[in-house]
Amino acid sequence: MIKDFIAIDFETANDNRISAVSIGVVPVCNGEINHDQCKHYYICPPENNFRELHVKTHGITWNDVKDAPSFKELWENSLKDVLNG
Repeated sequence: MIKDFIAIDFETANDNRISAVSIGVVPVCNGEINHDQCKHYYICPPENNFRELHVKTHGITWNDVKDAPSFKELWENSLKDVLNG
């Protein structure tokens, strides 16, 4: 059984994969969640196209993410360092 991994969860604004509005990163070491290293980020999707079903599921709206970084900006400034190694 794999005991060391990183769980990643995306929430999206609609059915399009590039509409990510949120990402959660949860490191698991030796089968235990490393709570001190868990991260959550909002992401501004390429367009304001939120599907009602998605908003009802995760509760994230355009107002929550309009000032957040794009996925590319988030990757370059935070995520690649968090996920490296």
